[in-house]
Amino acid sequence: MSIAEIFSPVWAFIGSVPNLLPITVLGAVALFLVKETLEGIRRRNATKRKRRAMRRMLKDELERNKWALRSLRNSVNMVESLLQRPLATISLRTDRLGGRKIRLQEDGDGAYSERPLPEIHSDFIKENVLEIALVDKKIFEEALAVLDALAEMEHVLKGVLDYSESQDMGFLKGFAEYAHKELDDCETALANLYTKITGKPYEEFRLR
Repeated sequence: MSIAEIFSPVWAFIGSVPNLLPITVLGAVALFLVKETLEGIRRRNATKRKRRAMRRMLKDELERNKWALRSLRNSVNMVESLLQRPLATISLRTDRLGGRKIRLQEDGDGAYSERPLPEIHSDFIKENVLEIALVDKKIFEEALAVLDALAEMEHVLKGVLDYSESQDMGFLKGFAEYAHKELDDCETALANLYTKITGKPYEEFRLR
């Protein structure tokens, strides 16, 4: 839209005002209308920039959680494998950089397999969900669904940690079935938001 098109309603209003009004009054009215029009344009542009920045941050957080989902599935699979390996054990380890790992130790022969435990990334969406409601209503419902999904991922991760400490076989089968279903639902929720803000399938991931 050109400058002339933006201010054409202002000039039309001024032209419709009776000529009896002093020129100073007309000038003041014109100045007020111009100021309000420019302020409205500034606010709209600021909202567009904020929306673009927020979508970029959401995209990055979703891609980090794509990796977290993959890692969490691997951890659940490792724990579930104990149903076929009753003599094996699960343990938790911390590396020198503070990262947590889950280890499956075979009985007797010293062989083991080890996988990293993921971190669930939710800081940005938790801190900005109210702002999303204000400036990006089109994705608000999907953002709420992602909040719920990330909470479920945290719950599944807690289940892996709890089992690794308790080694309760009675808990294991029901937990594994629950975890697989929940992670499928979580990925669907994350994919819906990712596709809505990028127009692409939820395939990209990042480690940091």
